[in-house]
Parts: sequence; C-alpha cells; structure tokens
Amino acid sequence: MASMNASMNGGEAVVATLRDEGITHVFGIVASSILEIFNLLPLAGLEYIGVRHEQVAAHMADGYARILRRPAVCLVQNGGGVTNLATGLGTALKAHSPVVAISGTPGTGELDSDAFQEIDQLTVMRPVTKWSARVPRSDRIAEYVRRAVSIARTPPMGPTFVEIPRNFLYEMNEVARLRPSEHAADGPVPPNQASLDVITKAAGEAERPLIIAGGGVAWADGVREVMRLADRLRAPVATSYQHNDAADSKVVWSIGSLGRAGSKYAMECVKDSDCLIVLGSRLARFSVMPYWGVRYFPVKAPIYQVDIDPARIGSNWPVESGVVADAREFATSLTKQLPEGGGASRWSEEEVHAGRTKWRNEYLSWSDDSRKPLQMEHVFDVLSESLPTESVIVTDVGATPSYAFHRLDYPEGRSLVSPMLFGSLGFGLGAALGASVAAPGRPVVCLLGDGAFTMSLPALITAAEYELASVFIVFDNACWGAEKVNQTYFNAGRYVGTLLDNPDLAVVAESLGCNAFRVDDGPALADAVETALASDGPSVIVVEVDPESLPEPARKDALAVAERGLFV
Repeated sequence: MASMNASMNGGEAVVATLRDEGITHVFGIVASSILEIFNLLPLAGLEYIGVRHEQVAAHMADGYARILRRPAVCLVQNGGGVTNLATGLGTALKAHSPVVAISGTPGTGELDSDAFQEIDQLTVMRPVTKWSARVPRSDRIAEYVRRAVSIARTPPMGPTFVEIPRNFLYEMNEVARLRPSEHAADGPVPPNQASLDVITKAAGEAERPLIIAGGGVAWADGVREVMRLADRLRAPVATSYQHNDAADSKVVWSIGSLGRAGSKYAMECVKDSDCLIVLGSRLARFSVMPYWGVRYFPVKAPIYQVDIDPARIGSNWPVESGVVADAREFATSLTKQLPEGGGASRWSEEEVHAGRTKWRNEYLSWSDDSRKPLQMEHVFDVLSESLPTESVIVTDVGATPSYAFHRLDYPEGRSLVSPMLFGSLGFGLGAALGASVAAPGRPVVCLLGDGAFTMSLPALITAAEYELASVFIVFDNACWGAEKVNQTYFNAGRYVGTLLDNPDLAVVAESLGCNAFRVDDGPALADAVETALASDGPSVIVVEVDPESLPEPARKDALAVAERGLFV
C-alpha cells in the first residue's frame, strides 16, 4: 500500500503517526500544553494509562517496552513534567529500552520569554536520551514523531524525546501517512563472514571456551539460539550482571550471573576459560568488577565481543576482536559453522552440573529458617519454591534485589526487568506495572526494599485504579540496606541517614486500594504469595526481615573512616 496524504491539525498528526507506527499504549499525565493529543487518544484506539508522577510513567513505559521489545510512549507537560520524566528516561537509556517521550512547550510567540513552565528542555533531555529535538514547523510534526519512534527502536535501541510548541497542535497541514517499512530500516544485522570465520576457528580450538550472554541476547530474543550454540560448542554460558534471563537456567550449560551477588561458580569458570565469546554485553563494571578489588577475568584468554553497537566493543575491557552484529544472528551463524562435535572443548555436562550443584548447596547452607526476624536468604529460598516459572521478576535498587541474581531461576525469556546501570531507586513498582500491561497473562512479581517502596507510593494508586495484577514483595528491614552495609563495614557501625522509621506499610498499601499482607515467617509468606497470585488487582506483601541480614558490600576499595578526633 502506497503512502497517502491527509489534511489534519498538529494534534491529529501526532496521534495518527503513533497509530501508523504500531503504538498501542500511552503512559503519562494529562497536560494542558498537549491536551489536543490526549483528547484524540480514545478516538484512535490508543489505550491511555494515567499516572500520578511522571517518573512512574517513564518506568511503566520502560517495563512495557522490555517485555514486548517494542516502543512505548509517554505524554507529559512541559517544565516540571519533563524534569520528572528525565530520571526514568536515563534508566531506559542504560537499558537500551525504546521509550518515546513527547511534551509540549509554550507557543512559538512565547518561547525564550520566561513563559509559564518554560525551561531549556532539550538540554535536560539530551544526556538521558538517544535523540531529542524540537519540532521546528507544524507541517513537520508527523516527520519528527516518526523519527522519534524509528530511532528508539533501531538498534542499539534507546529513549527519544520530542517537544512540540503548543500553537503547532492547532495548525492545519497536509500530512504524509507512512508505514514503518516506508521510512525505517528493518531486519537484524548479520555478522561479517571474515570475523565469523576467525571466531569459529578460535572457539573450535579452545579447550575451555565460555559464552557470556548479555542484554543484547535478551533484546534479540536469542536465548534459544545461544543455548543451541552452547550445546554445539560444549561451553558453559554465564550471564552479565542483571541479565539472568539471557540464558535458560533449566539447561545444564547455564551457570548463572557474573558480578556482585552473582554465581561464584560462574566466575570460577570465567577465570579458567581460554576463549571468551561475549554476546550482547558491554562488559560493564558490575559484571567485570575491575575496580572493586575482585579479579576473576582471564588476563591471557582471547575475548571476542559481539555487539550491535560498535561504540561498546572494547569500551570497558580490551578484546581480541569485535564484531558488530545482532547477538541472535551471530549465535545462529556460529552454530552452523561449528562441526557436529563442536571442537576441542574439554567441558562436560557432568562437570558443569557438579559445579552448579556445589555452588547451589553452598548458598543454600547460608539460609536459616529457624531465625526471627526472617533472614533475607531464607525469604528468597521460599520465593524460589513459590513463584511460577513463567513469572516476570522485576527488581529495584539496593541490597534487597541482589539476592535475586543467584537465588532465583530464570527459565523463561523476557523474565527479568532490572534498573540497570542508571541505578534509579524507585524503578521497580512502575516497571512492574508496565510489564503487567504488556503481559497480562503472566505473573509479574516486584522485589524491593522498604525505602524504594515508600519512594514509589504514587504507583500503587495507578495499580489499583487500573486493576493491574502485579505482586509487590516489600522487604521491611527499616533501613537503606546498601548504605547501611557500607557503614557497618567501613564506618564502625555509625549509621547516618540509613535507619528508617516506617509506618505499617501493609496498612498504607491497603489504604491505596491494594490487597495487603504482612508476614513474618516462611509458611505465611508462601501462603501470601499463593493468595496474591490468584487475586485480582495489585497485592502488596510486606515481609518483616532482619535489619542485620544484608549482603557484603559491593565495594572492596572503600576506606574505613579513621578515628582521628578531627571533629571533637
């Protein structure tokens, strides 16, 4: 079907273009500067979900986009609405999540005159987006909205931002209606054959080959292809930090996550490797941990890094060679080129199974189900037995979620949503709601501490209003755990700003329209999870945990504070 032109005003151009681009959901807060867009959403069949804080809108769109691997849209007011949105877009940028944000500005006659809610929005947004722009003329609105969606979903994906002067939304123009195939590139990037041949030879000759699977595998829906490669090559698969769902934990070759709170066995295997194939990972510091006194990456083993973004190759760790390619396409091609026997690998399924089992038994031995208040390790052991395998697990930031990276399994693709390197506290609730909208048939479970939970309470109002069936498991230990750990180890137990005086969080959740439970033992937690998963609407399970049950600090380079009497 050829493109066509239609006469429409600017608001109609925005909504028509979003629909032409396949957008189905819009998150945000109704805004006077772009009210002409909001008014048309139901007529166009776009579902609008209103939030009570713009940061929640960004996190919802992010969670939605990560589950469906397609763009989601935020609509917000200019000024404070945009600055509130910026934190969520920064999170999406680090996660390569295709979130498209649209706001208004004052009319062109008022720009640069200290108008109401006017700030330099592009300066705010450029550091936290892949692309940001102002529409220069009303007849180019459709073009700029198309470009925002196209850039957001083109690998490496990421958030984009468009601002539209208010008066442009009233003006009539002839607008070109285009399908995505008429203006955007399509299809994954295949690997260069010469580079593929080099890696095929190196992998086939290695005695201890190992695969590191990162977010690029998950975004490319390449988990099955990577596990087929592992089986052909007879190589373990470790996942980069916060990307446990880049490998199938049911398959014996899957050895767990690298980095802080990851699998000790996985890091031992990496240390022993003589050839690393890195698929879709930037090898960021939380995976490699070079600065924090942890050394397990091999010094002499060649590293072959495959990434869709050429800027990421060798940016955090030196590599033998890099390949710009889609991770799934590369894994498929390498599997085809390897001989049936795989090569010289000395790994065996029996060896890997034994190593996995030894590590599992070690971390299970840390759990004590007889202690009160509950130990964090025991809570996660209960969750491991209680959560369905098809669950989407959403984590927030801090000490609490770190246990999820080695004590929970991820057998399904698109099953872990984490805040990634931006580390935005308060991410979890909004992202979980977005995941619930994207996958209404899957259980969505959010794991977060009491600090992150109380920061995010506006999201519960949206959850209740739209009857989104997420389960929020709140670890109530009355502290900012990650910071308390550092003060325990390095500040001689002087707790400055880390101890919290919480209200009854279950009562708060119930008052906001959620099903609420408060539990203090393992059986009660298991029962509450079962009830919550079967309930309509959102459920909050507040778990009373020991405030001293915290992981070791991530940092190994921090200095203990000297007692020199300087402030006496």
